[in-house]
Amino acid sequence: MGISTGVLGEDEYWRLVAGRIGRPPLTLHALFAPIWRTNTADPAMLDLIRSVRSRVRVAILSNDTLGLEAWLHATGVIDMTDSIINSTRLGLRKPYPQIYHRALSILGVPAAAVLFVDDKPRNTLVARDLGIECLDFTSAADLATALRRYGLLPI
Repeated sequence: MGISTGVLGEDEYWRLVAGRIGRPPLTLHALFAPIWRTNTADPAMLDLIRSVRSRVRVAILSNDTLGLEAWLHATGVIDMTDSIINSTRLGLRKPYPQIYHRALSILGVPAAAVLFVDDKPRNTLVARDLGIECLDFTSAADLATALRRYGLLPI
């Protein structure tokens, strides 16, 4: 949790985790890096983002590290978004209500003007309680179907 709120830097985080499981930090980081940071993004999701962005603003609200923006740049996703809201830079993380309030403030919109998509139900549960319309992400195909229902994609 500390890494995604900026309390711990990435090096500190890996030292802490490595110490707990008895592995060298660099070895552990190298083991997980391919899982967390590929240089590709799901092409179906990229198509959805492009299509939706022609109709509405698109923002990313992510519990991530300081490396998020670099990854978004490397994958080309950063050019498809209007705003990146990174938990590490705010010192807040989902699902705490404060991050949603900050995101709405940054975007300059009321809760009722947002459609929030997240793959973790604990995040959408809190957002719904704040009056934000939510979709629980399961797949790009299911998301496309839901976005059509909202009129955000052509039928």
